[in-house]
This record gives sequence, structure tokens and C-alpha cells, in this order.
Amino acid sequence: MIGKIYRFKVRSHNVKGYSEFSPIASAAYADHPDKPAQPTKILSLSTKTSLAIEWGLNTNHHLPGGAVTGYKVFVDDGLNGDFIEVFYGKNVPSLHELIVSNLTQ
Repeated sequence: MIGKIYRFKVRSHNVKGYSEFSPIASAAYADHPDKPAQPTKILSLSTKTSLAIEWGLNTNHHLPGGAVTGYKVFVDDGLNGDFIEVFYGKNVPSLHELIVSNLTQ
């Protein structure tokens, strides 16, 4: 069940018997955060070799596990090829704009 917190402890067993119990740990099942809105190009900051984009922050904060912890940005060459990761903003959940440089047409 989404959001339900499960508490547990473990111990091992072998030919010599049982170990002591571990400290209590907890885990919860969480749903994926909502997909962010499509980014838009910031024309005044974009050039032939750099692209400036902005997007709305994700407001899905259903805890536990629902809060966004960062964003990844991917680009392609426009020829239906593979997307290439150009930015990984791990632990930067408040980021909502980015300039990617050194691009080629």
C-alpha cells in the first residue's frame, strides 16, 4: 500500500544458533513523482552552441518517497537518434532552469 510504513528487524540463524536481532528498520512503498511539465526554451539566453531551458517545479510531495530529489536533462540531435544525458541534478530539487553549453548543430 502506497505510503504505509513497514517496520522490521532481522536476525540470522546457522548451526550455532540465532544472532541478536538487528535494530528496527523501516521502509515504505511510494509511487513515482508526477512528470514535470514540458520545458520551454529561454530565447534570450540561448545561442547556436548553448540551450537555456526552464520548467515548472514538481509539486507532488506525497511522503514517504514522493518528494522530487533532482532532475535529469537529455537532448538528441533531432534525427530520431538516442537521447544523451547532459545534466544530472541529483539532490537539487529546487532547480528549475538550466543552460547546456558546448552543443553542436
